[in-house]
Amino acid sequence: MNFLKGFLGGLVFSVLLIIILVPLFSEGMSLTEAFASLTDHPIKIWTIVKMVFVISCVFGLVFQFLSWIGRRNKERTETDRLMREYLEKKLREEAEKKQE
Repeated sequence: MNFLKGFLGGLVFSVLLIIILVPLFSEGMSLTEAFASLTDHPIKIWTIVKMVFVISCVFGLVFQFLSWIGRRNKERTETDRLMREYLEKKLREEAEKKQE
């Protein structure tokens, strides 16, 4: 599920990036002319679709990796807490045996 969230986030990011950057680099063209020049040939459209897909996949993989790191750290923290409780219990038991 985390990959899907990252993929969709990357999809939105890449589409917004294209929408924002095309007018900046259109060099005096109107907005409709700039987008028309990007989509006037099927190969250009296919290239844009591939770029959006690759960016979305990278976002999905990064999001999945960060989620995995967070889950691993949470498990490690839980294990450390349980070990600490166990060792404290054992130390208390040994201290009680020495006092007797």
